[in-house]
Amino acid sequence: MLRHPTKHQLFDYAERLVDGRAAVSVKTAAHVGACNLCAAELDAMHRSLAFAAAAPDLEPSVSSNIDIMLAARGARRAVERRRNCRRSFVMLAKGLTCAAGLLLTMAVSFGAALHDGSATVHARSPKPATYQRVALAMPSPEAIQKTTAEIQTLAAAVNGQTKKPHSLWERERLRVVQALNDDIAEVRAALEQNPGCRRAALLIHGNLERQAQTLRSLYTGRDL
Repeated sequence: MLRHPTKHQLFDYAERLVDGRAAVSVKTAAHVGACNLCAAELDAMHRSLAFAAAAPDLEPSVSSNIDIMLAARGARRAVERRRNCRRSFVMLAKGLTCAAGLLLTMAVSFGAALHDGSATVHARSPKPATYQRVALAMPSPEAIQKTTAEIQTLAAAVNGQTKKPHSLWERERLRVVQALNDDIAEVRAALEQNPGCRRAALLIHGNLERQAQTLRSLYTGRDL
């Protein structure tokens, strides 16, 4: 071997010597036998590896085991919290989309019915008070679309935030969002059974507005 072996080759050679059963490189052996510099470096590697092989295995103390287990448990819980939070917001987004879609359909249908009903009234006669009150109370399709889009954007933004475990303030607002979502699901089921129920539609729209406000507060509060 004309050139010196690399440190990696010498280390591999030393490991094989310590092992005692692995085949060694004939070229490296011949070079080490003729080169004092490489022989000294090999000897230092051999002694270090032999000492490490002869040293007894170190068992962690009881306190170290407890610390390791507690740290692992904390890491698992943090992952589960983030996973549950993402899952809840995914379900929230799906529920909001369904509720808002149903409410939007009802608003459009009711608007058409309101127009048809008012069209039968004589042109000179004022619109009936009932129609006027309902028209003012019923949210417009544009308002529903705007609120739904805002909620979906805020939910995605809150879900995408990577923060430390939620504070009590954050957990309370997440519970409010989830409670409102549960209420929307119940009212949505009633609205599906009775599409003409204006009160159910107004309840859903009110809960959507409150959800948007809560998510807005949660997002801005985390971002500070």
